Amino acid sequence: MVVFDACSRIQGRLRCLSDCAESLINGLPFPECICYVPGEIEFKPKKPFTLFIYAKPEISSQKTEILCTSKHRIFLFGFNDNSITGGRWVRIKTLFDSGALVKFDSTLEWILFSENDLIKTNVSDSETADSWRLVVDYTYILNPLAKNGINVLPVDETAVEQLHSIPTSWSLSHDQALVNFLHKEVWKWTAKDFVDSVENSENCGDASRLLEDHDSFAWYAYSEVSDLTLTMKDGTVLRSLTICFTDEQNLDNPPPIPSMVSLYGGMKGLEEMLLSYKLNSSDLVNGSLRMILEESKYVPSLKLEFKGYGICISDLQFEGTINGLEEHEYFSSLNAAVKAQESENSIASFELDFIQSRTVLLHRTAELLDSVLAYIVPFWEFSPGSFGCMKVLQNLMPISKMRKNLIKDVLQKTVSHKDGETPFLYIKRNFLSTIKSHKDTVFSQIYDGVMREEARRGKNNSDFRFAQNVTQWWKCAFIGEGIIDHGGGFRDTLSDISEELCPSEADSQLLLPFFIPCANQQNGIASNYRDAYIPNPSCMEFQKYEWIGKLMGACIRSNERLSMTLSPFFWKMLAESEPTWLDYMSVDETEVKTLIEMEKMDEAAYTAYFGEMRTWTVVLSDGTSLLLKPNGDNQTVSYGDRLEYIWLVKERRMTESMRQVAAIRKGLLQVIPKVLLWLFTPFELEMKVCSTPEILFEDLKKHVIINDLSFKESQTVKYFWNVLEDFSSTDRSHFLRFATGRRRLPTDVYVSERSETDVLPTSSTCGHEFYLPKYTRCLN
Repeated sequence: MVVFDACSRIQGRLRCLSDCAESLINGLPFPECICYVPGEIEFKPKKPFTLFIYAKPEISSQKTEILCTSKHRIFLFGFNDNSITGGRWVRIKTLFDSGALVKFDSTLEWILFSENDLIKTNVSDSETADSWRLVVDYTYILNPLAKNGINVLPVDETAVEQLHSIPTSWSLSHDQALVNFLHKEVWKWTAKDFVDSVENSENCGDASRLLEDHDSFAWYAYSEVSDLTLTMKDGTVLRSLTICFTDEQNLDNPPPIPSMVSLYGGMKGLEEMLLSYKLNSSDLVNGSLRMILEESKYVPSLKLEFKGYGICISDLQFEGTINGLEEHEYFSSLNAAVKAQESENSIASFELDFIQSRTVLLHRTAELLDSVLAYIVPFWEFSPGSFGCMKVLQNLMPISKMRKNLIKDVLQKTVSHKDGETPFLYIKRNFLSTIKSHKDTVFSQIYDGVMREEARRGKNNSDFRFAQNVTQWWKCAFIGEGIIDHGGGFRDTLSDISEELCPSEADSQLLLPFFIPCANQQNGIASNYRDAYIPNPSCMEFQKYEWIGKLMGACIRSNERLSMTLSPFFWKMLAESEPTWLDYMSVDETEVKTLIEMEKMDEAAYTAYFGEMRTWTVVLSDGTSLLLKPNGDNQTVSYGDRLEYIWLVKERRMTESMRQVAAIRKGLLQVIPKVLLWLFTPFELEMKVCSTPEILFEDLKKHVIINDLSFKESQTVKYFWNVLEDFSSTDRSHFLRFATGRRRLPTDVYVSERSETDVLPTSSTCGHEFYLPKYTRCLN
C-alpha cells in the first residue's frame, strides 16, 4: 500500500482543501484529483466463493450466482468513492474462467464487493495509487522523492467527468442547502439503523436505551463478567464497532475500564469469537475502543463480553453498510434524491445525477477536512492567507464525523469550575400580577445574588465552565415555599428565567426589557417563526446581556436548557454565520417580501403600488424610526433610487440588534472556547441552548422510564399514555415542568406507582420522579 509520511500528507491535504474552498466560493469545479475514480481493476478470488450478480444495486433485485475459484478473473469498475472496502456496490465488466469468457445476462451488472472475497491482481499496492485519497496526497505533496516509483491507476474518464462538471448556475448557497439536507435527512445513521434489539446479562442496567440518542445515558454492569447481545438488522454489513466506556455525568470519578473485551458473531446462541482485546487505559482514545472486523459480511447476532466489575458504556457507534450502501451513499438512492428535490427548493431544478455527484464530492471534502481538522479550526478566522479562505469549509461541519469528538474534547479540557464555588441564593417568587418592576423577577434576583457572591469572594464565580456532570449552577432557598433544592428548585428557576425573558404565551406580560417579539409575532404573520423573539435594539444593559450569554454557554456545557424561542436569524448572528436578507424572514417576513417585490417592479408598477408612500426612513423591530438620509422623513423614494433605499433598509434592519448580540456572544465566549462557534451550526447551537419547543408524544414517550414491569403493563399506565397522547405540545411541556422542573426535552421522567386511588399525582423534580396513583377510569 502507498504510504506518505504524516507531515507531508497533512500539508498536502491543507493545500487541497484550500483549492476546494476556492472552488466552493467561486462556483468552480473541484480539483481533478478529488474527483478521481479508478478505471477497470482486475481481481481474483482469495478463496472459492459464490459471486452474486444483481440487476440493480439492491439485494432484493433479480440476480444470478456463479461459483468462483482461483482460476477466475473478475474485472470491476465504478468504485465511486474509491474506497475498496467491504459491502460496496460496484459494476462488473467481464468475468473469465481459465481465460475463457463467462457469459451471463447482460441486464445483470452489479455486485456487492467484499475485500474478504477478492484481491487485486493487476496492480501492486506498494507502487500504485488507486484511490482518491492517495491521488490527492500524490498530487499535493511537494517532495518529489516521496513520489518516486509511484504510478496513478488510469481513471474512469466518464465517472471523473461527471464529478468534475458543474452547472454555471450552481453556487455556494446551493452547496449549503445540500449539506443541510444531508445533515437533516441522510447523515443520521445510528445504532438503531444497524441493530434491531439489544439484550444484557443479569446484574446490569437496561441496555436497550443504548439504541436511543441519549447524551446523558450510561449502562452499568455490576458483575465480574457481563455481556450484551445485539440482534443485527437484515442487510447490515459491519466494518467497525466503537464502544465508549465513559459516563458524561460522572467525569470526576470515571468508571473502571474492562480488563478484556471479546466480540463474538454468528447465529444467535451459536456465536463464534471474532475479536478479543486485553485492555489498559492507554488502549482507549477519548475513553473509546474501536474494534475493526476483518470480514465484511452480514452477521445475524453479535455478542460483546466484558470482564471487569462496574464497567460503564455510554455509546455504541457503528460503521459499515446498510443494504449495500455507505452512509453518505444513501443519498444516491432515487427515493432519497427525489425527497431532496422536494424538500430543498434551491436544488430542485438540478439533475438528480448531478446532485448525487455533488454529494460524493462534498463527502470527500468533509473527509479530508476531518483528517486535518485539529490543525486548522483555531486559525482560519485569523489568517489572511490559505487558512483564511478555508472558513468557507465551515459549511461542511454538519457532515463532519470528527466534529462530535472534538467538541467533547474541547469542553472537557476547558473545565475550570471547582466544587464549593456554587453560590447559595434566597429567592422570592412572585405572582405576575404582583410584580411591579423587573427587580422582582427571578432573573434579577439571581443575577443580583450571583454578583453579590462574586463581590464577596473577590473572584469571578460565574464563569460557568462546569463539567457536564454539574447539576446546579446555584442553589436556592425559596422564601415562603417548602422546597428543598437538590436540583429541582434550580431547574425551576431556569424555567422561570426563560419565561420572564421570552414569554411562551403571546398575551403574557413582558417583564424584562432584553428581548422583544419579532415583527412576525407583533403583526400576527402565520409563519414558522411567529412566536420568536429577538434582542431589543433599545435595551443598553449590556452587562446583563453578557450574563445571558454566560447562561447560554452553561447550557452547552450541561444538560440544562433555556426554554426560549429566539429567531433563527439571531442564532446565525450569534454564531457569526453571515446571515442573509432571506434569513431575516424569521424576523419580519412582510418587510423581506416587500423589498424583494420592490426590486423586481417596473416603474409603472412601483408608482401604482408605492406612489409617495415610502420616505427615506426605516422602522426597527422595537418601533424606533431612523432616518436613512438627512431630512429623509421629508423625501420620498423615487423609482430610480429604490435600489439604494433597499440596500440601506436591509443594512439597518439586519444590524438593529448587533450590539446586543455582540454582548451575548462576549458572555458566551467566556464559558465556551470560540472554536465551538465554528464547530456548531446555528441550528445546533440553538438546540444545545434552548432545544425545540415542540414536544411530540413519540419523543416524550422515549424519555418516560417505568422500571416496574407489572406496573408498566397496568391499565393505569395505559390511561397515562392515552392522556399524554391527547395532550397538546404545551400541555406536555407543563407535564415536564411538573415532573422535572424543565419545560423541554431532552429530560428523563421516572414514573412510579402510588398506592392511592383516584387522587392527583405528585412529583419530585430533584429526582425527575412522577408518582402516578391508580385510576379506575379515564375521561376523554
